[in-house]
Amino acid sequence: MNYCHRRFKAHWLNAALCFVLLALVVQLEPVSPRGAAQTSEQPSTTNEINGADEAFVEANRLRREQTKDSNLRAVSTFKEAAELYRSQKQYEKAASSLRNAGELLEVLGDAHTAILLYNESLELAQQAGSRGEEGRVRAALGFMQFIVGNTDEAYKQGVKSLEIGESIGDRPLIALGLNTIGEAYYNLGNLTKALEYQNKSLNLARDLGDRKQEIRCLVALGHYYANLAEPKRSLEFFDLAVALSRQTQDIRGEGLALVGKSFVTMKTREPQETLDILNEARPRVERVGDRTSLATLVGRMGIVYFDMGDRERALDFVKQGKRLFEEGSEKWGVAEGLIVLGRIHHAFGEDQVALNHLKEAVEVFKSLSMPRLEAQTLVDVGRVYTSLGENVKALEAYQQSLKLLKRGQDQQYEAYSLNYIGNSFEKKTDYKTALEYYERALPLSRVSADQVVVILTLHNIAHVERLLGHLDSARQQIEESIALSESLRTKVTSQDLRATYFATVHQNYELYTDILLSLHAERPSEGLDAIAFAASEKARARSFLETLQESRANIREGVDPALIEKERDLEAELNLKAERQLKLLASHEKDEAEKLGSEIAALTNEYSVVRDKIKSASPRYAALTSPQPLNLEQVQQQLLNDETDLLAYTLGDDRSYAWLVTRTTLSTFALPSRKEIEDSARRLYKIFVEHQVVPGESSSDTIARQSKLKNELPLETALLSKLLLAPLAGKLGNKRLLIIPDGALQYIPFRALHDPDSDGQVAQFLLNKHEIVLEPSASSLAVLLKEARERKAAANSVAVIADPVFEVGDPRVKRALKQSTPESAESMQVKQALRDIGISADGVQVPRLFSSGEEADAIMKLAPWGTGLKAVGFEANRQRVLGQELSGYRVVHFATHGLINDQHPELSGIVLSLFDSEGRSQDGFLRLHDIYNLRLPADLVVLSACSTGLGKDVRGEGMIGLTRGFMYAGASGVIASLWKVDDVATAELMKRFYVCLFGKGLTPAAALREAQLGMSREPRWQSPYYWAGFVIQGRYDSEVSGSQFSYLTVQRFSIIVSIFVGLVTLAVLIFRVLKGHRRHQVI
Repeated sequence: MNYCHRRFKAHWLNAALCFVLLALVVQLEPVSPRGAAQTSEQPSTTNEINGADEAFVEANRLRREQTKDSNLRAVSTFKEAAELYRSQKQYEKAASSLRNAGELLEVLGDAHTAILLYNESLELAQQAGSRGEEGRVRAALGFMQFIVGNTDEAYKQGVKSLEIGESIGDRPLIALGLNTIGEAYYNLGNLTKALEYQNKSLNLARDLGDRKQEIRCLVALGHYYANLAEPKRSLEFFDLAVALSRQTQDIRGEGLALVGKSFVTMKTREPQETLDILNEARPRVERVGDRTSLATLVGRMGIVYFDMGDRERALDFVKQGKRLFEEGSEKWGVAEGLIVLGRIHHAFGEDQVALNHLKEAVEVFKSLSMPRLEAQTLVDVGRVYTSLGENVKALEAYQQSLKLLKRGQDQQYEAYSLNYIGNSFEKKTDYKTALEYYERALPLSRVSADQVVVILTLHNIAHVERLLGHLDSARQQIEESIALSESLRTKVTSQDLRATYFATVHQNYELYTDILLSLHAERPSEGLDAIAFAASEKARARSFLETLQESRANIREGVDPALIEKERDLEAELNLKAERQLKLLASHEKDEAEKLGSEIAALTNEYSVVRDKIKSASPRYAALTSPQPLNLEQVQQQLLNDETDLLAYTLGDDRSYAWLVTRTTLSTFALPSRKEIEDSARRLYKIFVEHQVVPGESSSDTIARQSKLKNELPLETALLSKLLLAPLAGKLGNKRLLIIPDGALQYIPFRALHDPDSDGQVAQFLLNKHEIVLEPSASSLAVLLKEARERKAAANSVAVIADPVFEVGDPRVKRALKQSTPESAESMQVKQALRDIGISADGVQVPRLFSSGEEADAIMKLAPWGTGLKAVGFEANRQRVLGQELSGYRVVHFATHGLINDQHPELSGIVLSLFDSEGRSQDGFLRLHDIYNLRLPADLVVLSACSTGLGKDVRGEGMIGLTRGFMYAGASGVIASLWKVDDVATAELMKRFYVCLFGKGLTPAAALREAQLGMSREPRWQSPYYWAGFVIQGRYDSEVSGSQFSYLTVQRFSIIVSIFVGLVTLAVLIFRVLKGHRRHQVI
């Protein structure tokens, strides 16, 4: 219902403010010891004086280099100068040196040592009687206390530094004191006072011409206005800070201003711009060694990814940020990391873990006197309690949050709290009270400039209006919510982020569809069902549709070659690290594997950034227009005919729908909720998966287990068939069905479900009367069909890549084992990965697929004469696939092992030969990004490997995996498997398939149906486990068949030759008989 519950506002608020003071306190020009007041004690020698002064000057020179290393060396040199000054009893100079060292330690994130140095400096300044230096040290110490979370102490030190500055007329010190007090007020939640003090500091800095202090104030004010829901004004301050930093060559100031700017774009939901800004800031932050800024930066990247629905990547970044804050003992930063971790774990359904993180954060913010952050955390606590069914505790948390928030300052969080309170009343079916809270939240959400909370509020109003029967009002609200969602989506360049973001707002379309169909039931003449269908289609596989368009545009043309080279380098590095991780997982070194996983996540992010830069720099990409999903009329005209219908499913939390579209009609059918359907689908899929052979299991145990599954299969099949197909009884006829599944239905072999029109007591499979083709969406199918019909067909029929060499001991390897090169780590890692997924029992020996060689032979006998390619053994290698040769074939067939990563689909792939004919180890893993880079304009790709039809299921987008990779590469259709199918059964199915494809001239969909029907009627193969796992996606029309080729296959040629030889032999015999007869007559 509340679709945005996973899209929470990012905090990390104090990080930005820590940057503010940290930036410029550190960068302020130190008071020269030469200009300091002289103590009564004089140094003993001139050499000592010169040594101390020289150290101080050298430390400042190092500081101006603005690198991490130079900052570290500057700290040591300042401390060296301090000791020399102390030995000379030059206490003011010693205090100044230690203060400067402390400021640099703040930058480097060593808060504990910085505080020790500040306290030591303070004693020296007081001992010297230097009020000015004491004031500067107190300002620095106050900021350091702010960083570690001691806000009250920070305020006290700020006040003292201001008093000292005013008493001695030191205007730069007054500016510092005003700034520190302003930051303390910000932390205490009093933005009015914070603005008052910070503006005074800014004006004074400008009067003094103090550029570093001016940058410091600008960054602080940028954050204040961001939290006052004035993003435009906030950006003006940050942009001024960026420009001034560049003008003065202040690298750290520029980094801080950019990170601050990202805070605004994150709040206003500009994810791509936020990531771009953070990626621009990162090298600056890393150069100077600013750990606090880096912690905030990576944590913020995690928040952006989480907001866009990419939880796994978000988790990696947030953990990195939290770890950096822990290293610096910055409690507020750690607590903010706990907030985001709580949200992520809640999104994963791990509510108790989430609650523990959030409660810990609440206690930290209480101890640090940070009411705003405490209030924001309580909102998340309430959400988790709601999820746990503890509605009373949830309401208490929301109401406590509202009490802590300041009116007129925290509209964004107030709007979230009101939404969640409304949701609590909605769960109690008190819809009117819920609506009151939602309507209170709406104006606040609009003022906050956070479009996501506006989208959430409009969705919630629409949902409760629908429950109250106010359908027209509900429609108006949800249409506005969808329009805002779409506007956000278009601002994201990354297709990966677009896909994950769209998953978070998919419920908007589900609700919209439901409202329109409810209105259609009341007013059937208005064509609202057609609008509902179009809305449903618009919610399907949008990123895939855009990716298909992009793939045909050659977007790399005209792009800087350095970017292209960087992309290739990252691909290679990703391959190596992913293979290394597989090895660690296989050897159960989980800690090391997790560490490497973080590196892979960082590389994946960098790779994504480079790809996005390529798009941004590509003239061809800029010329692309966003493809528009098809409406009902376009679907009927472009995709359907008298023999083809479309059956699409939309699963919803309250109810689901099936759409049956013919060339002239549209019918909709209400189905049970998403949960009921998906629970049934998962039970059925589990039966298919558990039918597989378990390594090491005894034959008797296998028989017993499979017998039990055999009894369960008809019951679960009947149940799911009833849920999905029973309402369609009498509607399906005998037509080809283009099925668009949703959610867990993507794992289901529809061909093995029961026909709702089955006659008699025995249920018939849907396959008996229907060709079945799965599609990601109607719109993506239209693109595939259009491109296939427009391009010139390849000259050759089929290329078969099969029976690779996985072991150096394979008898096909020519040299003896002792002469071969040692097996590479890469091939070992692939083998161990295959063991983990049950292909290799021991992780050492990868079983050879003997049947795949027989499969290849059978296909070549059936292929039209002279048009096939058989690449088996050593020829089934990665380089052959990456070359251009396969682009000349209409069908490309892979018969080998597959490896699917459903969390990181980019690491999925297929395994080819790991050794060459001389026993030399070679890279044999074809990963998904390799597939995306292929040029393979085939009519059909057949993946005769395990589970190749699976991948990462992204809600609203569908299954992201190998199938889409080959479609992106140019394939019009793909046949792949939903589970690990028996090797012998696969070979048998493929032989029958090609008999139908080449021997009978059937289309791929018809050929697959014919092959599966034949197997289902034989006792040995009748279980759907053996034949139903292979499904076809994409193109289905008759042009896919091999009708353009001569049907003079190897098999037919052999028959013709045999007949010819027989006739010749017969003729010779007849000739001899006649010749002998004539001789006899002559005699």
